[in-house]
Amino acid sequence: MTVMTKTSRAGAVACPSMPTRRRQRGLALILVLWIFMTLGVLALDFGQFMRDDAMAAVNLSDTTQGYYLAVAGMNRAIYELLESRDTGEDRGFLADDFFQEADDEYQDPDGRVQLPLHAPPDGEWHRGEFGGGSYAVRITDEGARVSINNAPVALIKWTLESLVYGEEAGGSRSRREIGAIDTLVDSIVDWRDADDLAGEHGAESEYYLALRPGYRAKNGYFESPEELLYVRGITPDLVYGRDGRPGMRDVFSVYSRQQGVNLRSITAPVLQVLLQADAETAAELIDLRRENGQAFIDQIRIETATVNPVLAQILVDEPPRTLRVEAHADMKQERNRARVASVIDLDSDLLDGPRVLRWLDDAPWPSDFDVGPDGPVVHDPSAVEAEAS
Repeated sequence: MTVMTKTSRAGAVACPSMPTRRRQRGLALILVLWIFMTLGVLALDFGQFMRDDAMAAVNLSDTTQGYYLAVAGMNRAIYELLESRDTGEDRGFLADDFFQEADDEYQDPDGRVQLPLHAPPDGEWHRGEFGGGSYAVRITDEGARVSINNAPVALIKWTLESLVYGEEAGGSRSRREIGAIDTLVDSIVDWRDADDLAGEHGAESEYYLALRPGYRAKNGYFESPEELLYVRGITPDLVYGRDGRPGMRDVFSVYSRQQGVNLRSITAPVLQVLLQADAETAAELIDLRRENGQAFIDQIRIETATVNPVLAQILVDEPPRTLRVEAHADMKQERNRARVASVIDLDSDLLDGPRVLRWLDDAPWPSDFDVGPDGPVVHDPSAVEAEAS
């Protein structure tokens, strides 16, 4: 006998489909969450991109303004130097007038009151304002350094000995130490002369071609301070200095055409090397120059004659001609600091006015170019070496 069992139709249809619907609703929730997460990431990325783009526009604006502010400060300083010469005052070039305070006003020959020179060629930073921004300008007389292209060999040798040995340069040296200095001197002379004959301790193309990579000797004048690094025996420490000791870039000039060194605008590092003195003594002499220019010149002549009579013969007192002009503009952000520099010839034979011998835009500068709110900022010399290399 067959027994019939009554089963609810609704129950038979509904029960198998309930787990499937729950799984579909859970999958849809996960998909929606992933979509919102993706949109959120895209929105954040887009927002960051927009902020970076806006910041880039601000940085470009600040950098552009800073660049032209630095150029304006540079041009103003050059103009004032030329104006002082055209009016016949030659302020900034005469020994007595050059060292007076920058706050003093003076009258020109026509009785007009003139403002002081903004940036005399004293190798120090002078700050100014223009167009709502601030800038600093430093003018250095290239003639106040030792000309590596035209200076006598005896002067180059004396300078190198002071750079290598500092205050102990006047002591006795071993044959090996003397030979090292002679190698530097002869190699510099061989690099700048026009022939292929190597000096007793020098080097010509035969030596340099054996290096890896090899190159030929210049057989011509040095055109930039960095070119010194190609010469035999010259190291980055010798060029850029270390441990408070000046480097070749601080005391040698590749732009000066005179054999002597200009006393009117000589800098502390050059004094330190020529007199074989310490930095403190050189700074005291610079302070004397600010107080009494003529007394400073007389004092230097006496000291150089005592240290080395040859130095007294190469020290000159004349208006600067070739100048290195550096300008720096401070903007809202320190990273937007603009820096330019140029080397100019005030008495060009080719142009009616100054001639630009070299121009540098936002180049990697050595530490002595950086200027903070209270003056130059000095960094680790090793960082300067790495930056320059």
